[in-house]
Amino acid sequence: MFISRQKVLKTLFGSLFTLPILAKNNKPVRRTEVAEFLESHRRSKVYTLSVFDQMPPEKMEFKPLPEMYTFQRHFTHCIEFTSGQLTLRGIKNPFADAQWDKLNKAETYQELTHFYDWVEKTVVNATPKQLATTGDFAGDQVDLLRLLYICENHLIHHRGTIMAYLRFSNIVPLGYVGW
Repeated sequence: MFISRQKVLKTLFGSLFTLPILAKNNKPVRRTEVAEFLESHRRSKVYTLSVFDQMPPEKMEFKPLPEMYTFQRHFTHCIEFTSGQLTLRGIKNPFADAQWDKLNKAETYQELTHFYDWVEKTVVNATPKQLATTGDFAGDQVDLLRLLYICENHLIHHRGTIMAYLRFSNIVPLGYVGW
């Protein structure tokens, strides 16, 4: 393919002319770490609840192999893990007395909703000092927001496993909801 010098120069000068115009319209977005976390957390809530809702109530106890978690247990495990980590930071655990194995699908859905709302409220009400205070996690010192991102990563791991459970149940999982 032959490209003339004239065409290259026109493209180059055209780009140089339009870049400042485009740059004017694109103001840099500045978000705080808390706002960024909350945005991600809210989208995670919508996606997680949507994925959970795809499995019929009679399949909540489904697991591909005996040693694996049930579909429902993946979600309650994530609530336990995150609330347990936050309890180690001195945050009251509203799920301490939960009897996960006695919940039906609707009750588990409610607990997942409560969980996401509780995490959001915890972050919104945290002082800058609380957000910055570090604690041990797997031999590293992490602040509260980093810990919550670690917990979200853990949830994503389990949500990914759930996709296979849905497929094993002949349910096509919802497409990925990009950020």
